Amino acid sequence: MVLVINNAEAERVLTQENVLQALDEAYVDLDKGLTANRPRTFTSAPTAQGRFTANTHEGILATKGAYDIRIVTHNARSRGASDDGTVGGGTGGLNVSLDLLYDIESGELLAIMQDGYLPKMRVQATNA
Repeated sequence: MVLVINNAEAERVLTQENVLQALDEAYVDLDKGLTANRPRTFTSAPTAQGRFTANTHEGILATKGAYDIRIVTHNARSRGASDDGTVGGGTGGLNVSLDLLYDIESGELLAIMQDGYLPKMRVQATNA
């Protein structure tokens, strides 16, 4: 059964302590060669409203048996056009992010996570 986890659910279970612990374990495993990650890649194309861009990045934590791929999409309007059509009014973009979590032994999809709260916690913990 695939779990679907939204931002509110992630916020209820993620704490600073457990995110710091998970990142600490991941960095130790990285030093041991037990993890893998791919820097983000970007794919984009022009649209009638500006430009669509998708970026993905991924990682494996072998000791946890997990693979995650993060997918972020956004659409930026040309030259910062605002909603009223004037130029210089901001990006007016759409940003949708998902994380897909897989079991590396079975290849089974374990969870689909809305990606709003999760990266905030990861970035804060990394900076800490």
